[in-house]
Amino acid sequence: MDLEDPSVFDRRMTSALQRSQELERVSIQLSDRAIALQDSASTVRRKDRESVEALARRSQLRSDSLHALSLAFADSARYFEQQGRDADEQRALKERLMKYYYLGSEEQALVMENPDLSNYFKARSRSLEQLDQLAEAERSAKASRELSDLMLQRANEVMATDGTGRQPNAEELDQAAAFNEQAVRLQERADSLERRAARLQGAADLNDGQASAMLQTMEPSRAEEVQALEMRTRRTEPMLAEARSLATAPEPTASGNDAAP
Repeated sequence: MDLEDPSVFDRRMTSALQRSQELERVSIQLSDRAIALQDSASTVRRKDRESVEALARRSQLRSDSLHALSLAFADSARYFEQQGRDADEQRALKERLMKYYYLGSEEQALVMENPDLSNYFKARSRSLEQLDQLAEAERSAKASRELSDLMLQRANEVMATDGTGRQPNAEELDQAAAFNEQAVRLQERADSLERRAARLQGAADLNDGQASAMLQTMEPSRAEEVQALEMRTRRTEPMLAEARSLATAPEPTASGNDAAP
């Protein structure tokens, strides 16, 4: 299934929007001119009044026509904007399908083109992506806390007197302060990552809930079919996926050194 380049729609939207703005600017100018002509009609000579009023009407008609055309181009700009968003969404869905599922080309095309499958896989793949991001955030938070603890340990080591009662010198105090500052920053980063992980968990739960709600709107047999396809083609966690690829790789030819005695 060939996907449209989102940048194409972006260029079309920009062009249509610029044209709409240009037409509206000229429309306003003509409308202002029509008003001015209409106002001046009462001050001109009687024999010129009819022609001035006619010119005012023509200016207003032209203004109205350009305004209508401006609105049409604005509608086109909104259409291209929506098309661009749809293309972005389709491209993102295809990337998630390739990352999280074992789908052949025909199955992938079916998922992309069928509304039931597309919407269900979209919600489930978003959830899987968010769970991946959640796991990464949790790993980074843990690493930051461990490094923060190490910084605190180093600060304590610098300040240690070994039971002699010796007071730390200025250089040692500066080192300890620097370690403590790093520890605080790392703790703050870990807190931020944990908040991000919580938000991602909520978003993943929401997408899973949407996927379940979609199944409930389908006929039972159709819902089972859609759910079975998603579960059958879903990739396992990275280590098992890697093990699967290694299991299907050809075995190396044994050399003389590898032969059993």
